[in-house]
Amino acid sequence: MSLGVAFFFVWVLVQALLPLRRFFRARQSGAPSLLDYDWDHFCWNMKAKASKGTAYFVVYHLQTGEELRVFKGEDFLIDHQVMFLRGHPHAAVPFAHFVHRECGASVDLGVKCFFLMDINERGAREMVEPSVDLARVPIKPFGCYPCLYPER
Repeated sequence: MSLGVAFFFVWVLVQALLPLRRFFRARQSGAPSLLDYDWDHFCWNMKAKASKGTAYFVVYHLQTGEELRVFKGEDFLIDHQVMFLRGHPHAAVPFAHFVHRECGASVDLGVKCFFLMDINERGAREMVEPSVDLARVPIKPFGCYPCLYPER
């Protein structure tokens, strides 16, 4: 086997394994590994991890507007899922559908979300339009929801 062919196979092996390095990192008690800070420091993923957010989901009666129950992510999710929800506003729509199903999926019920997020120390901003019934917004596998990131 020539040196060029051997080099090619080594190059292919490195290119195949390098993207998988994040799955082989060691984590102890949920503490972030050094890999989080080595490669994510200036990217959106790190900014989302460093952001502070709160999300409240309000189940209300569509005809009367009466608020029936307020949910936080902690009511249904485990810790790392709550952290994901707080840093990713696009996850509010599928979670609102889940809350709607958990409340009986009645036609008379709606779910709205109050989602505030502080990115880059700019102060908390609304990330989801609070007047929209998220239970009626269809879940999209790709693309953006029109109710996210409202203009001020």
